[in-house]
Amino acid sequence: MRGTIITIAALLVGIYWGANNLLAQQAATKPAPAGVSISKILEEQQKKTKTTDSQVSMSKLVWLGAHNSPMNKGDKWRYYQQTGTLKQQWAAGARAFKVPIHWFNPGLTITGKIVGEAEKVVGEVKKEVKKVAKEVASGAKKVASAVEGLFKKSKKKSKTVKKSSPSRTSRTSSSSRQSIPSLCHEPDGSSNCKLTLWTRKDNADPRPAVNFFRELKQLLAANPNEIVILLPESFLHKRSEANGAVGKNALIALQQVIKGSGLGGLVYNLDKKYRNEDWPSREELLKQGKRVIILVDGPSPYNDVSFYKETQFDLNKSNNCEMRRGGRIGKNFFLMNHFREISLISGSTLHKAFQVGAKVGSPISGLVAKQWPSLAKNLKKASFTNYKSLNSKANLKRRYCMCKKQEGIAPNILLLDFVEQGDGAAFANEVNTKVLAGQDPCA
Repeated sequence: MRGTIITIAALLVGIYWGANNLLAQQAATKPAPAGVSISKILEEQQKKTKTTDSQVSMSKLVWLGAHNSPMNKGDKWRYYQQTGTLKQQWAAGARAFKVPIHWFNPGLTITGKIVGEAEKVVGEVKKEVKKVAKEVASGAKKVASAVEGLFKKSKKKSKTVKKSSPSRTSRTSSSSRQSIPSLCHEPDGSSNCKLTLWTRKDNADPRPAVNFFRELKQLLAANPNEIVILLPESFLHKRSEANGAVGKNALIALQQVIKGSGLGGLVYNLDKKYRNEDWPSREELLKQGKRVIILVDGPSPYNDVSFYKETQFDLNKSNNCEMRRGGRIGKNFFLMNHFREISLISGSTLHKAFQVGAKVGSPISGLVAKQWPSLAKNLKKASFTNYKSLNSKANLKRRYCMCKKQEGIAPNILLLDFVEQGDGAAFANEVNTKVLAGQDPCA
């Protein structure tokens, strides 16, 4: 029992330090040099060759992608897949962004329910107070009328007592209790972001998804020649009593998020022919004023998974070119997932806490497993990773060339954790430069 308590304490202390004192290695990491986007490379190529990019299909190039882009240190996450904010990921060269979206209802969390019950009690008290006040006011009128009649000093009727306006409610008012598409990270889409609340600093509520896309809209406005690929991982079809989304339409909800952010008019919907044919060029998209391509993993009002193939998620299990979907068939866009399923940075404070816990017993105690079964299941699979090594040119090139040979087409998106660490941007730039020059990046 003593060992269990020490283990739990070590875990919780490590998590606390990781949240409030910053992860040691992350804090020491210097910002990566600014990445070079596809647009910049194409513009440089045009200057050199004095040609346009009208013949260069967007599906012939490589995009640096940020896996779980919103789950970053700057946006109050304890456990995160990116150090930098969206703006910093952009500066590092990322132009593709994976975005998990779940339903979240703050009024249905434990805290929300407690506050909601308190509000009900306050509401009942207010009703009683108003009732008593009304009776008192009525009695006062009768007394005033009697005095007025007795002394005949005035023939005016007593003024009615104005009803007081209802007070403003707390953040869990009826409007804020609505289920909204939010940025959550967990395996159970119907849980009301239960694990997310635990893994966010100060147990803060997850951000509304529309806020993230508004930030992206601002970046696009400041960079009018850039084109981005969005990879929403939509769990909006996971409607439950727990998240209060029963009866809501997943497709309409995602559309409302995109339109509400201001991105709606920039979205380019791919024709069905592009499932097996080369995509349009950057120049074609810019002429149409279209600068956002959306590929949704989940129910989609935009382009869905039928437009691309992709590798498996977890490098711990699939370190070569094992395919998750679309392997060896004629799709012309290829997503290479290059990250571990559950991973933290080597040398971090949380890593050290796990090492302490391992000395006194299993890092996942029976108590933790009982209280947070989903958390316990995921922590058992956690690995600690040197991302400079994982995202090195050697690692990326090995998998890129292996997949190119196996699938007959080269990967188009290199989806990484911690895009600013390692050589992701440099390798993507090198590949694109060679492709535009007619050279084989794997030669």
